[in-house]
Amino acid sequence: MDTISDPPARAAFYQGSGKVLARLAEGRYLISFDNRTWQCQLAASCLLRPEAHDEVLLAGDDDRLWLLAVLLRADSSGVATLGVSGDLLIAPAGNLQMSSAGQIGLNCQRLALAAERGECRIEQMNYTGQALSVVLQQAAIVGKSLETLWHTATQISHRLLRCVTHKEQVRAGQIDIQAEDCLRFHSKNTLISAEALIKIDAEQIHMG
Repeated sequence: MDTISDPPARAAFYQGSGKVLARLAEGRYLISFDNRTWQCQLAASCLLRPEAHDEVLLAGDDDRLWLLAVLLRADSSGVATLGVSGDLLIAPAGNLQMSSAGQIGLNCQRLALAAERGECRIEQMNYTGQALSVVLQQAAIVGKSLETLWHTATQISHRLLRCVTHKEQVRAGQIDIQAEDCLRFHSKNTLISAEALIKIDAEQIHMG
């Protein structure tokens, strides 16, 4: 006849709120709980990083105590940090929106964005970087004014069309224009002047 043994003794279970005293290494915290000082492990679901003097929710037994959540922040005006030990993937089934009455800052080693369609509306934008590379099939820019300042600018095109309805001015130290086939200037009135020398060199010159 089989004997029925008594169930193993269960460790005492603790649950309650405590206060963060200090942050230790490897996701561990020093907590004041039940008039004692404990070391507890941060639960994976607690994305809000606890800070000193925060009131937190604790649960565990005699073997291990877990920090489950931040109940009350000691400094509500400070920066709230969401942190994980590894990579973080946010994958909603619908749309993902970010809204803030203040500033949204991203500080990371590498940022990757992938979407079928995107819209961005910024009243004023300043970009500072070392290099920018853009690969597009088609681009359209519509604006009221454009100003660029470059030390060196290079443009290579198969076809280039520029239409200026009012006035175009070029100020340069030297201008070198070379066409493989044909070079044509046409206007109602044409004025070519030089302070020192004008030279025209060709196999044939037709005037008139």
